[in-house]
Amino acid sequence: MTTISINRKHTLGLERAKAASQRVVDKLSEKFGLESHWEGNALKFARPGVEGRLDVSETQVDVKIELGLMLAAFAAPIEQQLAASIDKAIAAGG
Repeated sequence: MTTISINRKHTLGLERAKAASQRVVDKLSEKFGLESHWEGNALKFARPGVEGRLDVSETQVDVKIELGLMLAAFAAPIEQQLAASIDKAIAAGG
């Protein structure tokens, strides 16, 4: 398994950060067929070969994704695209 970790600080507060996180995962879900659900302040998502969670706090968003063997070769572009999506959502203000 290959792990992707992304950590971003924000000033959105908890609820706006959760809304922004949901939008990011919704777009990924459309594109890659992810299933997702909230458990408290953690948005968990998965599909075959991918398992991850996005933890949201008042001031930070932390993402951890485990990629299976078949997707490990694509870790760098996946990380870049996800980081850009998170940065854009944070900049948009939730």
